[in-house]
Amino acid sequence: MPARPLSRSETHRRIWHMLPGTLPFLMNLVDAPRPLPWAAVSSIACISVVLTFAAYWRYRHMVRDGEKDWRLNSLSFIAVALPPVFLFRLHPELAAVVLTIVAFGDGSATLFGLWLGGQRLPWNSTKTWTGFLCFFLFAFPAATLAYWAIAVPSVSFGIAVLCVLPAVVVAQAIESLAGPGTDNFRVGIAAMVGVWLAHTIVVG
Repeated sequence: MPARPLSRSETHRRIWHMLPGTLPFLMNLVDAPRPLPWAAVSSIACISVVLTFAAYWRYRHMVRDGEKDWRLNSLSFIAVALPPVFLFRLHPELAAVVLTIVAFGDGSATLFGLWLGGQRLPWNSTKTWTGFLCFFLFAFPAATLAYWAIAVPSVSFGIAVLCVLPAVVVAQAIESLAGPGTDNFRVGIAAMVGVWLAHTIVVG
C-alpha cells in the first residue's frame, strides 16, 4: 500500500481518536480510594460524554470519502471506554488499559498505516504491516505505564507488563482482521477481556 500525505481532516480525526488516551494519566494525579467512589466514576463519565459530543460535532468535518457509518464511529469510543470504568471500580487500572489500547493502538495503526503505507497483511489487504506493528509499539508502553501508575496497591513494572501484554497482543490481532463497521468495539472488547484474564491470573 503506497504512502500518502494525511489530509487535514484525517489529522484531526487521529487527534480526536487519541486524545481520550491521556485521561488515565490525568486520573493518576487524583488520589482516589479503591473502589473508585461513584462521584469519581460520574466525573469520568461526564468528561467522556463531553469529549464524545465534541467529537460528534466535529466529525462531520472529518468524514472520509464514502464513509456511511460516521455517526456510529463518532459514538463508538464512549461505548467501549465507559463500561470498563463501571465494571472495574476496584481496579481502574484495567479500564485505563482498555482506553489506552483503543486510543493509542488503534489510532496509531490507522495513522501510520495511512501515512507511511507498507506491505499489505496477507490476511487483510486493507491493512499494512506498518499499521500492525505500530499498534503494538504505541499501545504496549502506554497501556503498561497506565496500569503500573494507577494500580493500588502498587505493583512492579514486570507485573504490569505481564498483565498488559496479552491484552495488547489480542487486541492487535483483532484490529488486523477484516470486519463490518468500526473496529473500536472489537478492539475494546478484546482488550477488556484480555487484561481482565491476565490480571486475574497474575495478580488474583
